[in-house]
Amino acid sequence: PPPPQQQQPRPAHGDSLDSGQLRGLLAVSNQQQVQRQRDALAAAAGSPAAATTDYTPLLRPDDRDGAHLRSSYAATFADFFGLRPCPSEAGHCDRFPGGSVTPDTLPPCDVSVLNASRLAELAVGALPSRRAGFVGIGGGGSDPVCDLAGASARLLASCVREPVHPSLMHELSKSFFLHALIRLVHLDDPLGYAVYRRVSLMYLAQIAANAGPASDQADGEQASCLLACVSYHDSSAYASRGGDEGNAPDVEGRVPAALGRDRDRTAAGAAGPAMASLGHNRTW
Repeated sequence: PPPPQQQQPRPAHGDSLDSGQLRGLLAVSNQQQVQRQRDALAAAAGSPAAATTDYTPLLRPDDRDGAHLRSSYAATFADFFGLRPCPSEAGHCDRFPGGSVTPDTLPPCDVSVLNASRLAELAVGALPSRRAGFVGIGGGGSDPVCDLAGASARLLASCVREPVHPSLMHELSKSFFLHALIRLVHLDDPLGYAVYRRVSLMYLAQIAANAGPASDQADGEQASCLLACVSYHDSSAYASRGGDEGNAPDVEGRVPAALGRDRDRTAAGAAGPAMASLGHNRTW
């Protein structure tokens, strides 16, 4: 892909989110038993510059707790679905030829997307670790899953209004789905899952919309892996509601209606990330 400095605003695919809408997503749960966790996530209205201050050590490859959480994320989630880990800033720059991009020249929005994705991965990695009594960060009185998810959400809120380089669209989509997963399995919040899932699909569909001759084929493959991951977790939502659309959480009006009308379900164009834009997939 062309270097980030040369990027043009991405083609519009449905409506975009603003930071106010994203902050609204962080308060969709109405369950009393998760009030404290919801408040922690709702702190995403804070300063993005401070979002990773307490967690920067965890992002370093030599940090023991960070390595533990990354291993947990890979072993319990990512490896199962074939999802590659989010690269570091230097690793992302290696994708561009001839050293044309360095960590120092990455736009702030791109850095925010990378760090948001890495923090969301750590948050998912903390799910089994928390059950095993792992403290690691924040002391025994805090919830590391929500602490890390809240930091990730602050970074996402800081960049949703800016054009994201196409090479990062997969990480942006994955970040939102990891937040959906946390809502589903950690907070028992099916409405939150449905909202974050919809936003994830909105960005996932843009991988197909922005595809071109210079596209990284690995991004398309990873988009298909992520779509399989979404479908796998959708099966739980589908089964729990008896396959009845009327029993599904109502997210219309909460997020942009980014999914289009149904097309021929057997068309070759409905393969991979293009499935994310099909209207009949708006709920599961």
